[in-house]
Amino acid sequence: MVKILKGAWGLFGPVAGLILAQFFTGALLDLILDLMIFGALILWYRVAAR
Repeated sequence: MVKILKGAWGLFGPVAGLILAQFFTGALLDLILDLMIFGALILWYRVAAR
């Protein structure tokens, strides 16, 4: 369980940082793109967690 949580943090930490960085630089299109990728990652993670 701890291994899964660490893996999730390793996956989502950098992505959250990227989204924040792009949000602050005003790259709206990149932000939307990242949110779509992020959504796909969450979807994949939930399927893999079953």
